[in-house]
Amino acid sequence: MSLDVSIETVLPIAQPDFLSWLTRNSDQCIKGQWFISPPTVGRTLGLGWAQALQDQLAAYGKDWRLLADCGGHAGDAATAIGLGLPGILFTGINLDKTRLPAIAQRLSSMAEHRGVVFITDPPPTLSTA
Repeated sequence: MSLDVSIETVLPIAQPDFLSWLTRNSDQCIKGQWFISPPTVGRTLGLGWAQALQDQLAAYGKDWRLLADCGGHAGDAATAIGLGLPGILFTGINLDKTRLPAIAQRLSSMAEHRGVVFITDPPPTLSTA
């Protein structure tokens, strides 16, 4: 499944005070904006944090969505799909390359069933500096 957005609509969540930045700059973000979590969000900040952030994004009422970067962690990707996060980036970088296609296919099927965008290649991003 591919991510149906353009480079102009993808922003990384890089700074620790992202919600403060978003409050100050929300007028710069278009309706339908996608935001990409920090790498391996499930291992660093936690998927509960990602879910809470998605709730905050949804509260703006502009159809803003979070793409959770799960890196190569299939369990984190499966959990994020189960939580119903809108988008998942799964690179499979730390997996045996012979197993990666089967694992990615299973995760993709799960995501499709739940209506979650699932990608395996990082999209281009814009700077928020």
